Amino acid sequence: MPANPATERSYRRPTPPRVEDLLQAYIIDHGFQPGDRLPTEATFCDELGVSRNAVREAMRSLQSLGILEIRHGYGAYLSEVSLPRIEDALTFWGRLLRRDGDDHVLRRIAEARSMIEASLVAEVCGRLSEADFAELRECIAALERSSSKGERDFDADRRFHEVLYRPLDNWVTSGFLRTLWDSTRSMLEAQASVPSDLDKAPEHHRAIVDALEVGDAQAAAGAMREHFGPMMRGKYED
Repeated sequence: MPANPATERSYRRPTPPRVEDLLQAYIIDHGFQPGDRLPTEATFCDELGVSRNAVREAMRSLQSLGILEIRHGYGAYLSEVSLPRIEDALTFWGRLLRRDGDDHVLRRIAEARSMIEASLVAEVCGRLSEADFAELRECIAALERSSSKGERDFDADRRFHEVLYRPLDNWVTSGFLRTLWDSTRSMLEAQASVPSDLDKAPEHHRAIVDALEVGDAQAAAGAMREHFGPMMRGKYED
């Protein structure tokens, strides 16, 4: 006798929603923004009607996705936009291939950043405020101080690029660039070699700012491509 699909379906229990899905819906419905502190585990338990262990597991899952950040002793916070899984994968492959002296992944990331940022820097031309330029100059000064010591100020470099694209007010772009930048930093920190023209990093950043200050978008884009040139060419020295 053939089975009755309707009868079979009646014996199937509907799949309950995952707790991490419930958490995401709660965050969205309550209008939380990046950087906001989230409710406590106890609050989530009461609101969602699930156990504390289930909430903890769901929060760890969302943390691995880069959606929230758990600060021990302070609680959970909604993260800034990032793409951690892409970053982790790029960093892993970069370090693995670098083991055999192959900078392929780092060069490809540099190529991607060069194409993207050369376009974006032209977009911000004419949109930066005096305060933005002052902050960019401060970043350059920090880069100069570290370069004179043969060191790399990653924080100043990252801040430079964040300030540079702030007028675009595009969180997708910011999150994607942050992911590429963090992957670059992780790979550079994991190796003993440094770009052979490390001392030119402040010069490259200064050329970008100089071009933007006079409203020359084409020159700014060219300076940005030059900035990524050493990594694209794989010019490193031990």
